Amino acid sequence: EFRSSKVTLKPPDLKEKFNEIANESFPTGMGHNGQFSFVLEKMLAVIREAYSAHTAIFFWYHKNKEKLSIEKFNSGSTEIANRKFDLEDDILSKIVQKGEPELLSDISPAAEADVIRYYNSPQGIRSFVGVPLFYDKSLIAIIAVDSKVGDAFGIETIYALGRFVRVLTMLITIFEEKHSETVSQQRLKALLNLIGPDNKLDNEEELIRTLHESVSLL
Repeated sequence: EFRSSKVTLKPPDLKEKFNEIANESFPTGMGHNGQFSFVLEKMLAVIREAYSAHTAIFFWYHKNKEKLSIEKFNSGSTEIANRKFDLEDDILSKIVQKGEPELLSDISPAAEADVIRYYNSPQGIRSFVGVPLFYDKSLIAIIAVDSKVGDAFGIETIYALGRFVRVLTMLITIFEEKHSETVSQQRLKALLNLIGPDNKLDNEEELIRTLHESVSLL
């Protein structure tokens, strides 16, 4: 009874703004890769806001080339490097090599450029947390979050990011299945276009046209 009550002012456009956020649709003309990137972009925005982070960023790991590349990021910086990254002695490489999360709570200004390599210039990063994403038992990606505040993250942050990783792996599975199904349907359509019972290949021109359409679909 002595607890002070929290007063929250309800904005007049609360419902409209909520619906705008909650019902945002996919941009038109997107394939499966584009849809995944769109969802990933929204998820990184949520992660950055939830932890008041400087940057939330997603990397693909290309095992055959031993390189990391940035897929999407949400950041307060315009200095995100636009290039691929070799495995070296930085924190991202350590995640790949060990296959486990990494947490840094007190990055010194002198060490920042060597530890955090995905900026073009030092940003004053003091905290970092990164987790691996496995698919079909292989490390395929990394989610990383950083902050200009020391000791900004903890073990609980790693566990929370693990839940985001699980959602992403489920999304990848769904998009992979949809992609495979679409490809199979296109191949079947191409074959039926060529050998289906409704085809009447009465002349050479008709045969060449049908072959061309079938090859295009395949």
